[in-house]
Amino acid sequence: MAEPSALKEPTLVSIRADVAARLTRTNRRGDEDVAAMLAGMWPPSATCFLCDADADAEDGGWLSLPDYANAGLTIFAPLCAACVALPGQVRLRRAGRVAVAMWGHRARLGGAPWWNRR
Repeated sequence: MAEPSALKEPTLVSIRADVAARLTRTNRRGDEDVAAMLAGMWPPSATCFLCDADADAEDGGWLSLPDYANAGLTIFAPLCAACVALPGQVRLRRAGRVAVAMWGHRARLGGAPWWNRR
């Protein structure tokens, strides 16, 4: 991993949560048009959300997370081929660490604690 001062800013795409769920479902069914659209969502210079390596559009993938700063949105983030190859639990644990770094522990708790929700 690179030094914190040398880290590049990741390219993130925010999409409405209902549209993101539809895209994900359609992609899982094997729709090639949706897969090509999702693969081409990031510029060639995009970096991996988890490890800051170069995210190649052909070999890499993507990860979706709820946007805790804007309710009703989902964030799509690029992944490199090495992070795509990680086991699911390891990949999600690393994504959780990045989310906590971005939004604080509000991300880990899924918003406000249950006793403080309105």
